[in-house]
Amino acid sequence: MVSRAKVLSRLAMLVAGLVALVLPLAAAQAHETDATSARATLRAGQVELTIITNADHWRAILSSSESWLLGDTDALMPQNLTDAQEQAFLQQVMTEQTQLLVNGRTLPFDRVSISRPSGSDDIEIVVLARHSFHQVEQLSVTFPASLGGVHLSVVKPLYRVLSPGEPADVLY
Repeated sequence: MVSRAKVLSRLAMLVAGLVALVLPLAAAQAHETDATSARATLRAGQVELTIITNADHWRAILSSSESWLLGDTDALMPQNLTDAQEQAFLQQVMTEQTQLLVNGRTLPFDRVSISRPSGSDDIEIVVLARHSFHQVEQLSVTFPASLGGVHLSVVKPLYRVLSPGEPADVLY
């Protein structure tokens, strides 16, 4: 007859093994998101927006009549577009539905480029706008509703010239 202590010990080992197998999977899924991520980088005289979103999800929203009725997109993306036509449509969506203000002034876009890294399900959108402000005190960005929720980070680099061997000490 098996003692109660041995049964409990084996049960504890089984549970520990299952937790060790399931925990990494749960942690990986916790970091996956369908949301769009964006980074606004402020540089001297320009603002660069880099947006990463799931290509299939964005296409589905843009070609959904329900999304159009709900106001998530202003225009429906036609079916069966060539790659060049789809690229032009997506650039038009970004140009017309993205708003970028620096110090209260709307900036026109110098460039909107869209690429899809090979083997990736994501699209990378880079928007470049120039400004003439010496100091950026306020930034406002509005993204197309078709992108869904957007996780935005704003980067304002500190530039320094370091002498050989000099440390770069940065205070936040």
